[in-house]
Amino acid sequence: MKPTLEAASAADLDTIRSLLAAGGLPVDDVDLHLAQFILAKWEGATVGTVAIEYAGTAALLRSLCVATSHRGHAIGAQLLSRVESEAASRDVRELYLLTTSSTAFFERHGFSTASRADAPSSIRGTAQFRTLCPASAVCMRKTLAPSPNEDRIAMKPPLQTPPSTHKPRILFLYGSLRARSYSRLLAEEAARIITDFGAEVRFFDPSGLPLVDSASADHPKVVELRELSQWSEGQVWSCPERHGAITGVMKTQIDWIPLSLGALRPTQGRTLAVMQVSGGSQSFNTVNTLRILGRWMRMFTIPNQSSVPKAYEQFEEDGRMKDSSFRDRVVDVMEELYKVTLLLRDHVDDLSDRYSERKEAAAKLVAETAAKAIA
Repeated sequence: MKPTLEAASAADLDTIRSLLAAGGLPVDDVDLHLAQFILAKWEGATVGTVAIEYAGTAALLRSLCVATSHRGHAIGAQLLSRVESEAASRDVRELYLLTTSSTAFFERHGFSTASRADAPSSIRGTAQFRTLCPASAVCMRKTLAPSPNEDRIAMKPPLQTPPSTHKPRILFLYGSLRARSYSRLLAEEAARIITDFGAEVRFFDPSGLPLVDSASADHPKVVELRELSQWSEGQVWSCPERHGAITGVMKTQIDWIPLSLGALRPTQGRTLAVMQVSGGSQSFNTVNTLRILGRWMRMFTIPNQSSVPKAYEQFEEDGRMKDSSFRDRVVDVMEELYKVTLLLRDHVDDLSDRYSERKEAAAKLVAETAAKAIA
């Protein structure tokens, strides 16, 4: 059985004093620091205490005590681990304490002896240092590692990353299997344009791609799609509007690309441009849906977009797009995608770093540290 750790309340004051007095620890100023106490409860009874007094980047660990009846269950180690994690999360870098009988315990947990004179004045000025602990008490110190659960983002300053020199890598996906697919023709026109700007382009042919969950992830077309997505630094999604929405062909491609593949994220941080073709009047249903999917896939979707109405009137027999305001918009979109990809591709790790993911990783690290302490 393991104890539960919880913050102390006013109702715990007498219990804390009794436990500390039984352990030979000072009790005179407990009421002044009650908010900093953490208690270990065993079947509802308080069997351990610890507290911390903060003083900037230093802090005083105090009142670590475990009831004699419950020693031998690593309760002290759990209390210590908890308070160290909380201290690190508040930017504490040096943890100090005074002890008369537990030097060996604290040495096993990374503390070393130190001179009282070397402690910061903010620590020397505490009641524990000045009057409550005897002069014979040993001063100990531990340097804490920065907490992975800090709110700040350790970002590299913009443009300090050496810029990439290779051509921006752009992947094109289109949403139709027709022999004369206008979404494919639009994508091919866009690819010629962005190639002229200096990009390297690749296409994924959705022919033969199975429906999601109808085949395993090692299907050759699925493997090809995922590898292309991982290769890319930016993507272009071109899709026809069908019944007011994107096609199943387009959705199947996106659904086969997972948010993560082990430590890899095939789309996170990539730039994205969206385009659509319509058989009738101009519409934005498809590009709006593609934007929602791009956000879901954690991509940076550029503001500009292309929507081509009556697509059958906009292309020559050889598949080239006719000169028109609609083609001019495609040029605008590809120019913007090219520029934004150049700006963002070397900073993907910083820009896609998430507090919630750091917090989850920190919680996992704390749990693993506590488990090691118990072991």
